[in-house]
Amino acid sequence: MEVNHYKQREVLDVEFHIPNGGILRHPVIVISRNDVNKQDKSFIGVMMSGSTEFDDQFRFPLEDDMFDVPTTKICAVRCHLIATIEHRKVKKSIGKMKKKPFLKLLEQINKVVFSFEEP
Repeated sequence: MEVNHYKQREVLDVEFHIPNGGILRHPVIVISRNDVNKQDKSFIGVMMSGSTEFDDQFRFPLEDDMFDVPTTKICAVRCHLIATIEHRKVKKSIGKMKKKPFLKLLEQINKVVFSFEEP
């Protein structure tokens, strides 16, 4: 499902190659800016999960009202699972995250992943 480029805040169903040689499909939220997404037919995405087993600093809980279309079985973003994803790995667009919760998500990612830490 390759298009010219995907837009920031889009929720996409993406194929990931896993170490055992298989393919796993997972939803991601596009976190990179639109100009970045146009540049090299890729974007930066953060993985969403339906698992409730993780309750740590990397979990950003999700609610249906954070999206233009309710997400099914997706309850959190795993803030540290960030990847550059080629457009050709996208299988379909699922929806879009609303602006206010997206800004909170970016704050959480910056806090738990990219903040400066003294050695």
